[in-house]
Amino acid sequence: MVNFLRKLISCIHQGDISKNVKPVIYCESKQFFKLSRFELMTDEILLEIFEYIPLIDLYNGFVNLNFRLNILLRDVHLGISLDQNEYPNKSLLNSISYFSKQIHYIHIDHYPLLNLRKFSNLRSLIIYLPTKNQLLSINSELMPNLRRLSIGIINNRMEKIIVTIPMIITVKRAR
Repeated sequence: MVNFLRKLISCIHQGDISKNVKPVIYCESKQFFKLSRFELMTDEILLEIFEYIPLIDLYNGFVNLNFRLNILLRDVHLGISLDQNEYPNKSLLNSISYFSKQIHYIHIDHYPLLNLRKFSNLRSLIIYLPTKNQLLSINSELMPNLRRLSIGIINNRMEKIIVTIPMIITVKRAR
């Protein structure tokens, strides 16, 4: 991912940076605002680029950079994949919380700190070692768009919770 960002930045600022930065607003002898080539890209291209950048890098690199990028970041469709070896840090949890409405798929091995109640636009959920709270969060009221659900290893006590959860996915029969 670092190489991708390095290549993207090198494409934006080829050669002398002063030649690539174009002033937009002139006021007598002062230039107040300058745009780089990156900011001159169309919204569609930026949205496509943002979908390939990892969630934490997107949060740390682009959130609150400027007004336009903040609006574009609210339209990106994202997904996250967390494994049990990934250390839960504050930056990751902040990025997940910030983008919770845009996250469409989640793939988790075991991440007990993740609160699934935040993800109202979730379409696919794969969770291998769910906690009790995570299982109780899976219902059609909190996740109306959920179409794919895969639950891995659970113990006997957790099976009772699953039986009491109203089923989200309906099976369509061929006519």
